[in-house]
Amino acid sequence: MTYKFSICLEASGVSEILREWLFNSLPMDFTVKNRKVKGFRVVEVTINAMSNEGINDKLAALFKVIREKGFNGVVIKDKKPKKA
Repeated sequence: MTYKFSICLEASGVSEILREWLFNSLPMDFTVKNRKVKGFRVVEVTINAMSNEGINDKLAALFKVIREKGFNGVVIKDKKPKKA
């Protein structure tokens, strides 16, 4: 069974370097889309994994890279992983 977890990054806080990395360099377990949530432009990143632990590990690694690439905006995330 696979699990899915989404976070939304405020689009104005995503630097050009981070945007290019998100859309061109993420592994297959990640999906990236431009969206609008409650009137705000966001970049939605969806993580797929086989377990909750896999989601947590991938999310921690993603947050580390996001901080290093200079993200300075708001993060909106799901309350818990969903079964896909």
